[in-house]
Amino acid sequence: MSELYDILVETPPTPTLLLALDQGAWDCERSLGELAALCEANHMEAVGEVVQKRSTPEAGTVLGSGKLEEARMAAEQLGAQCAVFDGELTGSQIRNISAAVGVEVIDRTMLILEIFRSRAVTNEGKLQTELALLKYRLPRLQGMGESLSRQGGGGGGGGGA
Repeated sequence: MSELYDILVETPPTPTLLLALDQGAWDCERSLGELAALCEANHMEAVGEVVQKRSTPEAGTVLGSGKLEEARMAAEQLGAQCAVFDGELTGSQIRNISAAVGVEVIDRTMLILEIFRSRAVTNEGKLQTELALLKYRLPRLQGMGESLSRQGGGGGGGGGA
């Protein structure tokens, strides 16, 4: 069999918590069902869901602090190693939610790109999917490695003689 098949058979799927904000604009239950199927396609198992009904998202975290605490407790109790948000998030929202829940967080688009990347067969396909994934991640890297953001050493001002 293939190497990918051997890996999938030998390793159990990653326990994953599904997160969503229900603003009443779409069928949230159906959307979470699709998200669970996407997780399964990426060798992840949806072990729980945390949904908040709210008319407007919280700016920094999308979900309110009470739901984030509920998600943190659910992740601990269910042994979730990852959380997938049913929607698109900014880099700061990903960091804030991840810090509040205590597990790695990705959004729906990132999950779909990961599925495409893992299933690419040709070298060209692998490069195209990797490029798409990196382009999507680029704006979400803001704030990462802030210790490297300033140059050290000499600079400005004056000089020797």
